[in-house]
Amino acid sequence: MITEKQYWSNPYLTEFVSVIQKVEEEPSDPKHMRIQLNSTIFYPEGGGQPSDLGNINDHPVLHVYEESGVIWHVVDAVFNPAEKISGTIDWNRRFDHMQQHLGQHLLSALLEKHHQAKTVGFHLGAEHVTIDINHKNLTPVELSHLESMCNDLIQANLPVSSTISNVFDSHNSNTRNDIASPSIQENLRIIEVENVDRCACGGTHPRQTGEVGLIKILKCENHKDGLRLTFISGKRANMFFQSLYQEMRSLSTSLSVNWQELKTTVDHLMLEKKELFQKNRQISSEFAEYKAESLYHSSEKIGSHRLLQVRLEDIDPTTLDQLISNLKNYNNLIFLIAVLRPSFRVIMGNYSSVSDLSMKDIFSETKSIINGKGGGNHQIAQGSGKNPDAVDQMLTEARKIIIDHLL
Repeated sequence: MITEKQYWSNPYLTEFVSVIQKVEEEPSDPKHMRIQLNSTIFYPEGGGQPSDLGNINDHPVLHVYEESGVIWHVVDAVFNPAEKISGTIDWNRRFDHMQQHLGQHLLSALLEKHHQAKTVGFHLGAEHVTIDINHKNLTPVELSHLESMCNDLIQANLPVSSTISNVFDSHNSNTRNDIASPSIQENLRIIEVENVDRCACGGTHPRQTGEVGLIKILKCENHKDGLRLTFISGKRANMFFQSLYQEMRSLSTSLSVNWQELKTTVDHLMLEKKELFQKNRQISSEFAEYKAESLYHSSEKIGSHRLLQVRLEDIDPTTLDQLISNLKNYNNLIFLIAVLRPSFRVIMGNYSSVSDLSMKDIFSETKSIINGKGGGNHQIAQGSGKNPDAVDQMLTEARKIIIDHLL
C-alpha cells in the first residue's frame, strides 16, 4: 500500500494522526524497527533533502525513507499493526529545509536562464547547501548579480504552487528538467514559482518566495567538470549575518575604527607586519652571528680543538637554527647545547677534524639520563626528553666522553 504524503498537500502541518499498516525490523539496523503508516506528514530523505525528524506517540523518529512508494519511519520503540498513532515533526527543521530547498529552485532557475547552466547536483546539508552546475566559470560580479536577482524574487513574494501532472512538459519554456526531474512520466509533482520556474520536485517548499527570507552565496569553486556553489537561505542566512556583524563590531572595537575602515586598517597592519618580520629576521640573523662568535670564544680549549657546553634558557627555533648554522663555520668546534624554552631540545654537533667522534653515538649513549629520544648522524644529533631537569647531567656526561676521546 502506497503511503499518502500529507506533506505534499500541506507542508505546514506539524501534527497528524494515522494508522500503522506494517511493523518490521529495520534492515540496516536490526536494533531498530521501521513502521509504515497509511498517511504521514514526515518527509522521507530524497532528492538531496534530508528527512524530517520528530516523534510518533512521544517516541523519537530517527530517520524516514521511501521504498517503492512506501514511506518507512525508523523508530526505537515497539508498535503494533493497526495501532492508531499521533505524530509531530520538528517544525524548525522542516521550515529550514523548506527555505533552503526553495532557495535552490530560485538559484537553479536563474542560473539556467542567464548562464545556460543546468543544475546537476544538489545537497542540503546541516550547515549549508550546495548545487553543482555544468558551467565552467562565474565571475565575482556575476555571482553578486545572481544573488541580488534571487533576493529580488524573494522580496517580490511570488506565489509557489504544486500540482500533480501525468505528463512532464519538458517543452514548456519555464520547465527545468535537471536533476529534480524524474525519469517517469506519470504522477509527477510540479513545483512552480509564478513566472520564474517550473520543475518536477518531491520536496517541501514554502507557498510564497518571501518566506525564504534571504539568500547568501558563500562560495563558488571548481568541481569535477563544472562549478559548485555553496549558499544558505532563510534563518541560516540571518544567523550568518548576525555572527558576521558581531565579529565586525568586535574587530572595530579592538582596532578603534569604524567597520567601514576595517579593510584599510587590516591592509595597513599586514604591511606593518611584513616590514616588522623582515626587520626581525635581519636582527635575528645578526644576533645569531654575534651569539655564535661569543659562544665560540667562551668555549673550552682542548688541544687544537674547542668544546662548547651551554644551556640556553630561551631562544626561538628560527634563531636557534641560525645559531647552529653559524657554529658550523668554526671547523675546530664541538658543541653541546641544551635549550629549555619554548620547547626542550638538545643538540650535539661535531664539525671539527675529529672524524671518528660520532654525535649520534654520544647522544644515544646519554639520552637515557633525560628519558629522551632522538637521533642524527656522525656530525649532528638532536632530540628531546621527559626530564629536562637532568639536562646538565646529560651534557656533562657527553663532555666526559668527548674529552676522553680527544685526550
